[in-house]
Amino acid sequence: MVRNPVKKAFFRFGAFYFFSNLFIYLSPLLAIVIWWKVAEIRSEPLRLSKPHELITKRPNLFYRFDYAVTNPNVIIASNYLISKNLSSKKKTFSVTHYFTTPLSSVDSIRINGRYNIWLLKTFKQEILKSLTAQLKFRLIQDYHVKTKEKFKNLFSRKPNFYKQNFKDLPATQLLYGNVNAANVNYILIPHWESLQIYKNNELKEVTLFFAAITILNLVGCIFIAINR
Repeated sequence: MVRNPVKKAFFRFGAFYFFSNLFIYLSPLLAIVIWWKVAEIRSEPLRLSKPHELITKRPNLFYRFDYAVTNPNVIIASNYLISKNLSSKKKTFSVTHYFTTPLSSVDSIRINGRYNIWLLKTFKQEILKSLTAQLKFRLIQDYHVKTKEKFKNLFSRKPNFYKQNFKDLPATQLLYGNVNAANVNYILIPHWESLQIYKNNELKEVTLFFAAITILNLVGCIFIAINR
């Protein structure tokens, strides 16, 4: 806590310190997240006949398609990224596993085809830092193989809706140079739960963010009050 007051001339609240300000100034940042999530909750899916039609439409947050074909048994692009928090005090580090498969229209997925609409799914793994390098590598590889099969099994039933994820940089890099990918690709995240369940979960997060804003302001005001 900084004991030198940060104040303008004639400002009578001598306890307006940087540390107390920090709690209050975080509120607008959380409000931006709330605004984004509320816009997401209010958004409705754009229903199209076939996936390739989204290319000629204005970008929408959610999509539904009447006719769509997937077959991850034929084409899967995958990779994993290790988090950069290896030097922190946390005892584990995370590994994010990426899997993508093309989404086509009515024709079947062909191994020699080129596709510009891809479905993305990620899985996160936690690994102890204290393990040997050889064991870490083996755990990552085993998890990658296991989740690859899980990814394939997910498509035994059709997703209920798709969420736009066009600007996902790791997924875009994953497809860069892939023989089955086009030069410009559109990435979607498939969801198998109902849209209402998804929005209800987002609403719970909004409630938590509102609670966080209230607590941050309360803590900031307490620091101001006890140091006046």
